[in-house]
Amino acid sequence: MLTALCVLMICTFTCSGLLALWASTSQRHWFVRTGAFLGVLAPLLLIPAYELLVALLVQGAVVALVISIVRGLQRCKDQEKKSTPDNAEYGALDFLLTVVLCAYTGAFLANLTNLEINGPAWQGAWFVGPALALFALGTLVYRWDKRRRRSTRQPKERIVSLRFGLADLLLGMIVLSYLAAIAARLPSLDLNEVAWGNVVSIGVSAAVWTYLAWVTVVVKTSHRWLVAVACIFFTILSAILLARFDYFVNYFASQTYGWPPVEPNWPSLTAGDFIKLRSLNQQNFAWCVVASCSSILVALWLCGFVYASSQKPRKKAATFTFLSVSLIAMVLPLLATFWRFVDPPDAPEVQLPDPNGYDRLVALATQTQNSTINDSIYGLVVAPTPEREKAVAEVEHQVRQAREAMRLDSVVPIDYQTRVNLFTNTDYFADIQALRSLARCLSEVASVHAVNREWQDALEVNLDLVDLGRKTAKGGLESHHLIGASLNRTAYYQICEIRNRLNAQQRTQVCQRVTAHLLSREPIQQIVKRNRNWKVLTSSWMGKLRIHLQEVFEDADSYYANHLIEVFRTEEMEARMLLAAMAIIDFQEAHNALPKMLEETKPIGGIDSLVDPYDAERGLLRYRRLSDEEFLLYSLGRNGTDENGTYELDDYEGDVKDITLESLFERDRLEAEAFADEVDALDKESAADKLETTEE
Repeated sequence: MLTALCVLMICTFTCSGLLALWASTSQRHWFVRTGAFLGVLAPLLLIPAYELLVALLVQGAVVALVISIVRGLQRCKDQEKKSTPDNAEYGALDFLLTVVLCAYTGAFLANLTNLEINGPAWQGAWFVGPALALFALGTLVYRWDKRRRRSTRQPKERIVSLRFGLADLLLGMIVLSYLAAIAARLPSLDLNEVAWGNVVSIGVSAAVWTYLAWVTVVVKTSHRWLVAVACIFFTILSAILLARFDYFVNYFASQTYGWPPVEPNWPSLTAGDFIKLRSLNQQNFAWCVVASCSSILVALWLCGFVYASSQKPRKKAATFTFLSVSLIAMVLPLLATFWRFVDPPDAPEVQLPDPNGYDRLVALATQTQNSTINDSIYGLVVAPTPEREKAVAEVEHQVRQAREAMRLDSVVPIDYQTRVNLFTNTDYFADIQALRSLARCLSEVASVHAVNREWQDALEVNLDLVDLGRKTAKGGLESHHLIGASLNRTAYYQICEIRNRLNAQQRTQVCQRVTAHLLSREPIQQIVKRNRNWKVLTSSWMGKLRIHLQEVFEDADSYYANHLIEVFRTEEMEARMLLAAMAIIDFQEAHNALPKMLEETKPIGGIDSLVDPYDAERGLLRYRRLSDEEFLLYSLGRNGTDENGTYELDDYEGDVKDITLESLFERDRLEAEAFADEVDALDKESAADKLETTEE
């Protein structure tokens, strides 16, 4: 995706740079040039992409300002060749402007060491300060040039000067009104100073690249290749400096960075911490590629234009045709991306049940968030039984009502209208956090029932936990389905712990509920499509752009679905392992012996319910009878290879070895036993060392 982003940025900065150069060097009326530049950028307001609009406006303004200053200096130089003025005349206004320039420089240097300036403030000083200084310097140069030309005026010489009349004032009001309307919308973006500093620095850097490309073409010297090398060097240098303070590329290159970016605690950072914080090779490489490619493309296009202007009509037409085609080729990706912005998907119409069980569950779950069970210092396993029973009694009323609410039809309500920034709005998924609290309460209630040997009550609560996972996910986004799968896996784990305590009727109840859950799951592609539409409709333009780039260049379906597929496959494998264990126990009770093969069992959902989800050939879960009372049941795991049931405790997904029934549902016990063995070995080693020391 980073490559696609670089292509889009190269096309954007190249096209806007060429437009800015035309607006700065054309002989047409200033309002026509300004209107053309602003009109080309106006479609960004339809997205709306205010950050990009501001960056491109800054690029155009800086290019126009610098070229105007350079041309003014060049006119002064040309005037000196024609005639030398007798003396230089300075007025009161020149003196005041000089005082302003000197006062700014003196105040800046005098207070530089005394100010505690953070990173964004330094950015503002480097970009705003030189701009003010250049403005004052340009005004001085202009007035000095004007006075000198007056002193050397020839009788028939036409003096070129800036003249503004009533029409220019009215036209200027139109431009200022347009810019004021844009500025009035900027506070609604809720961007911090880091974000605005990033936007302005991108615009200024793009202007530097455009100007250096223009200098490479228009400079007249015998050592033009030295000028080109110097321009490339300064282009790459400016890109590296931009990357030091940039968060824009990080937003697309990593899923952990948000926009607007979080401001680092600058005063607490040392020089080493700052270098480590901003040393991002991927980001540096991206900006260097964008800067160099956009500058080279601008220079090549300008060279082609200059070459065509001096050729015969046939060659001129061919060259201009080639330049037009190349410009269209750069504009096409931008137009395609713009069309994706202005043509979003329609929000699906969902009929919510009345009453909606989901709303009732969320309301009850919110009441359990401050309970003792959800206290971070409360230990679910190490707490004594009386303390656990007291904690369960505290949420007994909410749990009972939640189990009743699960009988209602439930659909997750999704808001497709409100714009959400998942990096800053942490309250959007508050309902999921509340449901996790309720699930923890249900799990603890089931555990306390199991400790008290109340097997039927423990089973019913765990099956309700399975229903909670299904109702939490129905009609929901990817996050809802992930939390639903997590709740189901917790229930499977606790049911498998008490599987040998259940009778035939209870085991049948388990198989029926688990099989019904597996058959009622939504198709993954439907979930992915719903999740994508929600992200597109509620994200900012940068979020939409990231989704678009993922779709075009990274196969969006696999990008969004891979993680969900793995979670669903793991949950399905655990459910089928539980069903297989129940079928084996049923066969053992009916025949007083373990089955020789898994095909001999008669599971509730049929033999197909015991298929291994990780087997590419859709074979059954692997089963081996070890003795009259012991058996080995395992899945191939994510690697899809049969290691004869060998497993590793830290291999949770079967990437290296297989996943057995024991390693899947009794991992905590095995880890505790392994830890106890390590402690015992260390104690024996310590005792041996003490004995050896005593003997010495």
